[in-house]
Amino acid sequence: MFNKKTGILWGILLVVLFMGLGIFYNQHRNSQPIEPVIVYKYTEPPGRPLKSVKIESEYQEAIASDPESELEPAEPLPSVTTEMPQNDAAFEGFPELEVDVVEPAPLSPEEAAPFNFKTTPEGYPLIPYWDQPAERQKNWSYDHKLIDHVLVKLWREGVQNFEGGSIDDTGRVRPHYTNTLYVAWDASTLSDGTQRPYVSYFLGPVGVWRKEDFFDVPPPSIHLIDVNSPEGQGIDPYTFLTSTELP
Repeated sequence: MFNKKTGILWGILLVVLFMGLGIFYNQHRNSQPIEPVIVYKYTEPPGRPLKSVKIESEYQEAIASDPESELEPAEPLPSVTTEMPQNDAAFEGFPELEVDVVEPAPLSPEEAAPFNFKTTPEGYPLIPYWDQPAERQKNWSYDHKLIDHVLVKLWREGVQNFEGGSIDDTGRVRPHYTNTLYVAWDASTLSDGTQRPYVSYFLGPVGVWRKEDFFDVPPPSIHLIDVNSPEGQGIDPYTFLTSTELP
């Protein structure tokens, strides 16, 4: 029979057994290290050098693996400065380049003065209107002034084989070249029905050729320019001269 004394004994044994199991469980639990929660995201402070970020990251990882350690960074975090180091001896400015400077030749008084188109070139064979007496310049028409301006510019450009010039009703200027005539040709029908050419118009320096007969033609020694050719149509002064070269 199960008596009261036996029941008390079994109760004591069960209590001792449970207490032993509890102690064993606690010892086993404490022997396993509790892993801490590690936050891997690291926000770099603004302006912190890369070296300081690396040291601080290693320090945080060491603290995370052993929370009770008193580990300190191997070296203090460097301070950030925005000033550049100055070294007066290291930089003394860029070396000056040696360049040969060519001094321009001094200008003559004529060259230094502002250019005036109404200046007769040296050796010019004609007398332009600005060199004429004042009373004669009053009678100089604008068209005649255009002739002077065109011929003076031609001379300056190297075209100097002329002895004068003229302007027609279209406003085009024809230089009168030496031993040269501008001519226009036509043809006359003879009694036998044949066509015979003749000079209907000619223009050039005075005395180059005189027409004495209706069918008379200039000799081969005289250079002829057809007035209907591009050269024979003359020079348009408003395209040949600039705005500052017009009268």
